[in-house]
Amino acid sequence: MTHKKNCFITIWMFLLLVFPGFFHQNGASVSAAAEKIHFAIVFPGGPDTGPEGDKIITQFLDILTRQTKIKRADVAGQYFNDIAPARAYIQKNRNCFIMGSIGFYLANRTTYNLVPLSLVTSEGKRTEQYYLIVKKGSYKSLADLKGKKISGNVLYEDAKFINNMVFENKINVGSYFVMQPTARPLSAVRKMNTGTVDAVLLTGMQYEALKQIPTTFQKIEVVYKSPEMPRLGFMMAETPATRGVKDEILGAMVKMTSLEEGKKVCNNFGISGFENIQPETLNETIAKYTGSN
Repeated sequence: MTHKKNCFITIWMFLLLVFPGFFHQNGASVSAAAEKIHFAIVFPGGPDTGPEGDKIITQFLDILTRQTKIKRADVAGQYFNDIAPARAYIQKNRNCFIMGSIGFYLANRTTYNLVPLSLVTSEGKRTEQYYLIVKKGSYKSLADLKGKKISGNVLYEDAKFINNMVFENKINVGSYFVMQPTARPLSAVRKMNTGTVDAVLLTGMQYEALKQIPTTFQKIEVVYKSPEMPRLGFMMAETPATRGVKDEILGAMVKMTSLEEGKKVCNNFGISGFENIQPETLNETIAKYTGSN
């Protein structure tokens, strides 16, 4: 599971490696735009933002400028494992494309004029689902976990998203659980099995990855499963500058898994590819999040 937690970051690197013309198609160039284009990779509870994060974004931008006609000065980006500095970065740099979750989109869509662009698909599945797991035989229901310790990197997400979307307003996680967010969900599962924490909230990808560790998976059971929701992974803060390069970017993304090399990279992380969507696709999801459905 620790290996798969880096999937979104690796996909960003992959885009530049296998699509040398990723930002330069049909003679168009970011340098033709009047303003700089920014990129934010937002992964709450992800790998460190120190040397590892710097290396990720530096390699991303260096490959971009070496493989295209884009000048290094025309692009900038940053990786974040905390939502607050990511929001500050987007606020300051409004011409921004963002790799982030459905939770980030819902919580920030009006503030930054976010437009959903692509769903992440996994084995053909385009929806996300969250699993609250416990040690087998320890608890039988969500009610049994009131006041208990819950862990997982999902807990770094927007609290309203967790309450409204994951738990459908059945509980308020901040007061219902003793929350212990962690950047290491697999370690949290191991601590759960030794009694250090009582439950762990996993994404669908994390739950599927756990199945690949039979000795651990056979010790756990699911006490709550969220409804399915769109697995949004890519969005932009809409400005004239981002609209100007959107089509080139999305054209490259949908072709990703048509390349043999692309299939291998995506398969390593349980990702089948990206599916571009129209903004209205998420109308029902937005209504549920805001409580207006």
